[in-house]
Amino acid sequence: MIKILQLLNKSATVTSYKIEDFKQGSNFYYIRVKAKLTNKTTLFIREYASEEDYSYSYHWQKEDSQIIIRWDNAPHHK
Repeated sequence: MIKILQLLNKSATVTSYKIEDFKQGSNFYYIRVKAKLTNKTTLFIREYASEEDYSYSYHWQKEDSQIIIRWDNAPHHK
């Protein structure tokens, strides 16, 4: 979680970001961030990490909400 915030803070591409949700316990964390980028696009970040599990999704979209690309490690069904 700290690494995400460090990367957002030092990135020349990120103009601003907002932590929309954050939860932390003794062996897990969950964070959801909305980052505005210099090209007027938005990157949505969601990460959950614990000793047993790790899941993430990154959703990048244009100003008009049109998706550019999405990365995640959710199981995809055919």
